[in-house]
Amino acid sequence: MIRQFHPFGFAVCSNEKQNDFEFIFRCLHGGLLNLNLQMNEQELILIADGAEAISNAFLKVFETDHNVVMCWFHMRKNVEKKLYLVEDKALHGDIMNDIETLQLSINKNVFGIATRLFLKNERMKTNFFDIFQIND
Repeated sequence: MIRQFHPFGFAVCSNEKQNDFEFIFRCLHGGLLNLNLQMNEQELILIADGAEAISNAFLKVFETDHNVVMCWFHMRKNVEKKLYLVEDKALHGDIMNDIETLQLSINKNVFGIATRLFLKNERMKTNFFDIFQIND
């Protein structure tokens, strides 16, 4: 068994403004420093709901480019909200299954290959991707 420590933080706040998230990330950053953990901050990954206030605060506090990933639950909810716009209702289950299969990718390279295959799939020749070009 690989025994590695992967620090993580989880926060819920009521205002959800950039200043609120900056406070949370400053506390997390300070905690990491206080614990004297030897870690490369460039390897930090933010998993959030896609709100700009969160990612902007994260980038401001940690001051370098990081991987920012949309939470799988929130991504799935966003897809489900838009699926009704796909005219062929028989495709809904297949599209969701294909997207969920992408989550099983073990690294970025595999994810990139799987995504290209997903996009080449015949059932993706719908208006599905045009739907996601519309900003909410």
